[in-house]
Amino acid sequence: MTKNNHEITELSLQGFLKHIMRIDDEDTEQRFCFIIGAGASASSDIPMTKNLADQLLIRLYEDDHHEKVVVSMDELKRWATKKNLEKFGVKNFNYSCRESFYQDLFKTCFMNKMNIGKIFIEELIQGKQPNIGYLALAKILSMNKHNIVITTNFDNLVADALTLFSNTYARVVGHEHLASFAIATKRRPLIAKIHRDWLFDPNNDDVHTLPEKWVKPLTDILNTYTPIVLGYAGNDGGLMGFMEKFEFRKDPNYPNKHNIYWCYRYSGEKPTKRDLPNERILNLIKHYNGILVPHKDFDKTMLELFMALNYKIHDDLGISKPSPGNNKSFAIRAFVREEKLLKKLRELYPDDPPPGPGGAGGGGSVEPSPKYALSLINQDWRDWELKARKEPDIEKKKLIYEEGIILFPHSCELIGNFAHLLKAHEEYDRAEYQYRNALRINPNDSINTGNLAFFLDTVRNNIEEAEKLYKKSIRLDPNRSENTTRFAFFLFNQKRYRQALEKTKHVLNNLHCNRWSARSAFCSSLAFNKLFENENPALGRLKTLLENGFERGDSLFYGILEISFLKTPEWKHDFYKALALSIEEQSKLNELNAFQEWKEIKPIDLGDSWEE
Repeated sequence: MTKNNHEITELSLQGFLKHIMRIDDEDTEQRFCFIIGAGASASSDIPMTKNLADQLLIRLYEDDHHEKVVVSMDELKRWATKKNLEKFGVKNFNYSCRESFYQDLFKTCFMNKMNIGKIFIEELIQGKQPNIGYLALAKILSMNKHNIVITTNFDNLVADALTLFSNTYARVVGHEHLASFAIATKRRPLIAKIHRDWLFDPNNDDVHTLPEKWVKPLTDILNTYTPIVLGYAGNDGGLMGFMEKFEFRKDPNYPNKHNIYWCYRYSGEKPTKRDLPNERILNLIKHYNGILVPHKDFDKTMLELFMALNYKIHDDLGISKPSPGNNKSFAIRAFVREEKLLKKLRELYPDDPPPGPGGAGGGGSVEPSPKYALSLINQDWRDWELKARKEPDIEKKKLIYEEGIILFPHSCELIGNFAHLLKAHEEYDRAEYQYRNALRINPNDSINTGNLAFFLDTVRNNIEEAEKLYKKSIRLDPNRSENTTRFAFFLFNQKRYRQALEKTKHVLNNLHCNRWSARSAFCSSLAFNKLFENENPALGRLKTLLENGFERGDSLFYGILEISFLKTPEWKHDFYKALALSIEEQSKLNELNAFQEWKEIKPIDLGDSWEE
């Protein structure tokens, strides 16, 4: 940590990362937001403000020469003088800092033809994909703590990155008339686009003052979040003017708190005085007791910041990924994007650092491994599920689930599957905790609702809560045979045979040839026996299912079948045991076929009407 000539504290990038990591670890209340400018979008192929100014100057050059010409940059620089630009109403122009005149140039080029100006912006940003820096930013935002972006950009790179890489939908406030909705919440990231979204007539016309409707929302944000500034040169005037007038609330517990972190870019081997932000920004940082951070690349900085904030993942933070399912276009798009990201990663880290959170040693080092960071960003909960399934050792399997849940604490799928494992190995208290944890994350998940109902039914004998959850799981997804079949067995064991029969008929009428239909047919036969002393309507359907064949799962359900068939007359036990084993294990079919009563059963098509 050093003081420069302006008496402003300056940290190296690695010093900044250590500083942020320590704050995030020690002060769970402090939250960061991000102020993002045009420089952040350069690696995503959106021109920087300086390049945009050049494009606008070329338009004015052509107007001045009354023809469309190809002009060299040297010629453009010679022409773009203070005198020539004054003819177009641009005062005090200086080519060396032309980016600060971008708004004036835009207004001059598209005065009275804002539709053409909108097309100009649209052509610049349409089709552009977020690069690795935005991917890392999206992951930070999706962790719910540091989840606000204030941006002067018109593009949608932040929102796109959130949708593509974290399956998170941000609240995007793209117009000052919507500014009252720019409220910080823990459940959804906020993107405040103070110059409007390009779809809302991007505000290039008057950015020298901040619309009044933005003042209160930004005041509330900056009183709650500490800004980290990236890619923003302070040229718009509106946001800069607001920040210059803004007075932070004094915190008596932190009298020397740093109220802003301003990252500025340098291009040489080391930062020099020429790379420093302009005097206006330096005065602002000094006023805020802020910190200057020199950096070379937005993508690299964001990737390493992601690692710094992700060293200690708190229980209430979440990272999730899209669940593409059968969406092939998503899978293809994700593959193409990943290839581009890996290429960018190789450019940023040509020495190919080893994976692991602390480099080769795996711990202690504060140098984040970019490969490890990218692996965290690109992973899906399914990666950990597959890894756990492949591991034969039960204790190691549990550790894999625990590590996966640390990375994906909002994955109700992974948590629910971990609960299954714990239940199978009779760690019932831990299993119940994880089942309920999965439902806390997503109360409307029919799978985990049914799983908890089944657990309470078969392990805890909590009949009242189990029934409520069974009914809820079926309401959430009436066509999920697994939940309906389990509920049918529940009803049968409660001697509610007529209700059990209705549930099994519902499953079988779906005409699905699978193990749950077979189990429903089994339950149906038991109910028929109790009600009518005639199981043939159900056994005929079960025979059709067994003859057609279906994919078996694990055989853990056999215990439920056994509990149920033991309630039939004792002389039927051997037959029903053979039936149950055949449903769970295909190799047991020969034993079933040896029973004379099974030979006499005629197959019944699942679509036939029921006879009682």
